[in-house]
Amino acid sequence: MGVRRKWTRILACCGLLAVTTGCRSDRGEQKDRSEVPTAEQAVTSVKFVPVDTSRLTALPYAYQLENAFPKLNFGIQRPLQLLSAPDGTDRVFVLCQDGKVHVFENRRDTDTAAVFLDLSGQISRSGNEEGLLGLAFHPGYSENGQFYVCYSS
Repeated sequence: MGVRRKWTRILACCGLLAVTTGCRSDRGEQKDRSEVPTAEQAVTSVKFVPVDTSRLTALPYAYQLENAFPKLNFGIQRPLQLLSAPDGTDRVFVLCQDGKVHVFENRRDTDTAAVFLDLSGQISRSGNEEGLLGLAFHPGYSENGQFYVCYSS
């Protein structure tokens, strides 16, 4: 038997011995059940303690947000996605949950965005997780003009 195999068996036996000696049986012992809380008592005795985790998520790097397009605002339309098409035009597309996709030039001073696609009449917005939810450009978009959308109707 090799030295390594011998030590593996010895350590396994020590671990098993430690586990079995740490176990105990409550058979034969009477517990005082008056000290055990009921489910209702346990739930009402839980105290919520708020914890500020904002500093934890920023560590170890502190990020400063900056508005890349300060003259544009899509707020009430619930913007969900910002992307560019693989066609070399340097345009930015903003998908909004209300059913519109806006397009504009990728310049900080851009102040207008045209509607690239409007599906607002075809989507369902009865719930929070509904509407126009995603847009993806075909890898050959510059040649075929194809793109894909995900929405609820």
